[in-house]
Amino acid sequence: MNFPALSKKALLQKIAEINPEKYARTRNFHNGNVTRLSPYVSRGVLSTSEIFDHLQKQNYRAEQCESLVKELCWRDYFQLVWEHKGEEMFQDMNRRQPMADRKGIPVKMTEANTGIEAIDKALQQFYKDGYLHNHMRMYIAMLACNLARCHWSIPAKWMYYHLLDADAASNTCSWQWVSGAFSNKCYYANQENINRYFGTHQRNSYLDTSYDAIEKMSVPEILNEIFEPQFITALPQNNTPILKPELPVLVYNFYNLDPEWHKDLPANRILLLEPEFFRIHPSSDLVLDFILRQSKEIPDIQIMSDSFESLQAICGRMPIHFKQHPTTRHYRGKAEAVKKIFPEASGYFSSFSKYWKQAEPAFYRAFRG
Repeated sequence: MNFPALSKKALLQKIAEINPEKYARTRNFHNGNVTRLSPYVSRGVLSTSEIFDHLQKQNYRAEQCESLVKELCWRDYFQLVWEHKGEEMFQDMNRRQPMADRKGIPVKMTEANTGIEAIDKALQQFYKDGYLHNHMRMYIAMLACNLARCHWSIPAKWMYYHLLDADAASNTCSWQWVSGAFSNKCYYANQENINRYFGTHQRNSYLDTSYDAIEKMSVPEILNEIFEPQFITALPQNNTPILKPELPVLVYNFYNLDPEWHKDLPANRILLLEPEFFRIHPSSDLVLDFILRQSKEIPDIQIMSDSFESLQAICGRMPIHFKQHPTTRHYRGKAEAVKKIFPEASGYFSSFSKYWKQAEPAFYRAFRG
């Protein structure tokens, strides 16, 4: 599966093709009717609210859309967690991760050789196109954290590194949820579950047993060897942008590639790739290539691989605009809020269920017409 750079028009057409009922029925299956929009949402080309607004206009009933809307809201919820927790999000949030007595990632997992056919096939494809089905991400996290007993932090960083839809909030919180650090229990799946949802017929694997047995088993031999991989981001060579001093500066970044942002405003448009950001949150060549290709949908974009402070020095007194995000807290200029689906659900919630309880009345009002 390839993810080309797409215009906003093409993406809006993809939104129009969404069938929320089919999504709800099939989303957990490897060939389910999912949207395939996550790389564009994570990179800020589309917003969750744009998808929600489209659904609201299509005369669907609330129950037809609830499953898809909840999945969109998980993104908004995890973003709220990052906004309010800050760097604390990258530590065990609710409790110390159960079962975690090792730091690293199983070697065989990075080699796509875990002994579980569906997982290995998905990992092989993952290295080619940067995409993993959400259900598969849970299986992988389960193996790394709850069977191999590795702390979630390094495996989560490995997955983020390769994901086209890499989002530090969604990725980090999801790994913590599976591992039990951001939930009340650890997630497990057995071979029967994996076969059902991913169309395999594997038998006699170490997962081909009961859930009670899986929870009590020792680390499977194939997952025993672990290591700490190195993650390097190869940023493009830095070039000093050529700025028109009479125009404002719009700063785009890893989380904002929105071609519609102030599209009618004459401006200097800079894609800022900060080395310090990518040192903390490294991404693969495949991800960087996707970013650079997608950025070409922004007219007259210039790329700068340097710090915000360096850009600010070049700008002088020129007004700078950017979108609010946890990664732009050190920016200076006019910060513009990103619309969330349910602004009524603001603040920090210790669980998605508490967030949804706050958002649910607005959801039903939206679909009453």
